Amino acid sequence: MTWRLLIRPPWRWWQSWPLRHKAEALFILLIIVAVPFDRLHPVIGRTTDDVLRAWLWRGSFIFLIIWSVASALAIRFAPGQNTLFRLLADAPLNRREALSVTAHATAAYLWTLPVLYLVLIGAACLARPLLTWPVVVLTFSTATAVWCALFLIAGRRPALLFLSVALLILMLTAYARFAPDGILFIPFCAVLFTWVVIMYRRAPQPDLRLLLPEKAGKKIVGPRYRFTPSRVFPATAIGALYRKERLARQRFLPFVRLRRRFALAWAALLFAGWLLRADLLPIAYTAFIWVYLAFRFNDRYTPAEHPLWITGAPLRLSHWAAVVLGAELPDMIIAAFTAFMVMLPAAVPMEQAAAGISSAFLMSLFILAALMIFRLMFFDRPRWAARAFHLTVIFMAILINGYPLVGTFIALLLLGYFHYQNYRYLYS
Repeated sequence: MTWRLLIRPPWRWWQSWPLRHKAEALFILLIIVAVPFDRLHPVIGRTTDDVLRAWLWRGSFIFLIIWSVASALAIRFAPGQNTLFRLLADAPLNRREALSVTAHATAAYLWTLPVLYLVLIGAACLARPLLTWPVVVLTFSTATAVWCALFLIAGRRPALLFLSVALLILMLTAYARFAPDGILFIPFCAVLFTWVVIMYRRAPQPDLRLLLPEKAGKKIVGPRYRFTPSRVFPATAIGALYRKERLARQRFLPFVRLRRRFALAWAALLFAGWLLRADLLPIAYTAFIWVYLAFRFNDRYTPAEHPLWITGAPLRLSHWAAVVLGAELPDMIIAAFTAFMVMLPAAVPMEQAAAGISSAFLMSLFILAALMIFRLMFFDRPRWAARAFHLTVIFMAILINGYPLVGTFIALLLLGYFHYQNYRYLYS
C-alpha cells in the first residue's frame, strides 16, 4: 500500500466514463481555469513584485488555515465512512501503510482545496513564475506536513487534534498579520518538517482504531414522527410526492437539527454583516444557500431516494421540479428577505440592496436547479451527484461573475442540457 492507493481509484473512475462525459468534464474544467486567468492576468501584470509577494503569502496563509481545519475534520470523521479503512483498521499495518490508508480515506474530502488554490493562483504562476513557484511549492509542502502532523496526533491522542489546529491557526494568523512577506514563516516550516520526520520515525505506531466512531449506530438516527400535517393532499402523483418530501424533512430528526444549526449560523452571519460589511451579504447569501443545499447529498441528513421513486413512479420532470421548489424555496425566500431587511438599516441604498439580493436569489435558483438535476441523474450514487453539483456550481459562479450576460446564458444552456439528459433517461 503506497501512494498508488490515491492514484488508482480516480484513474479507474476516469477510465469508466464514456468519451462524451470526459469531453464535458474537460470543457468545464477548461472554463473554470480560463476565466480566472483571463481576469487576473492583466491585474498581475500591473502589480509590483512587493505587492504581489505580499498577496501571495496572504493567500497561502488563508489556504493553510482552511486546509488545517478541513484536514482535522476529515481525519477525525471521514475514516469511519470509508470501507477500506474500516476493514484495515485492525490489521497489523506499518506506518507507511497506515498513512496511505488514511490518506485514501480523506482524499475525497480534501482534493478540491488544492485544486481551487491552483486555479486562483494559476495566472500568477504563469505571469511571474520565479516569484510565485517557490511560494506555491513551500505552501503545498507545508500543507502535506500539516496533514501528516495531524494524522500522527490523531493516531495517538485524538483529544489533542482540535487544540493543535487552534494553535496552528493562531500562528498562521499572526504570520499573515505581522509578517506577510513570509520571512518568519520559513523557520516555522523547517521546525514543522523536522518534528514530522522525528515523530514518523520514532513515535509509536498510530492506532487507526482511534479514528473510528465509538458507537456503530451513533451517526444513523431513524425517523422520528414529530407531527403529521392535517392538510389532505390531492390524490395525485405530484401531491403524493410533495407530501412524501415534506414529511421526510419534518420527521427525519438529523435534518431538523441541521436546519436549526443553519438558522443560527445565518443569524450570526447577518449580525456580522450588519456590523462589518452589509454590502457583501448577497455574496454570503449565495454561498450559504450553496452549502445548505449541498447537504441534500449526505444520507446522514437526508433520507436516500428509493430507486422506484425515480424509475417506477408515474412522475414527470415538471412534477419533480415543483416538489423541489415547494420544499426548498420557502427557506431561500426567508433567507433572502432577512438579508434585505438587514441591509437597509446598515446604510446600504435600497436600489443596491434590491439589485444585490435579486442577483443572489437568481444564482440560488440556478443552484437549486443543479440540485434537482443531479439528484435525479445520480440517484443511486450520491457521491457522484455531490461532485457534479459542486463542480457545476463553481463553473456557473466563475462564468457569471466574469461575463454576467454571456455567462448567465451559458449557465442556462448547461442546465438545460443536463435536464434534457434526465428527460431522455426517464422517457427512453
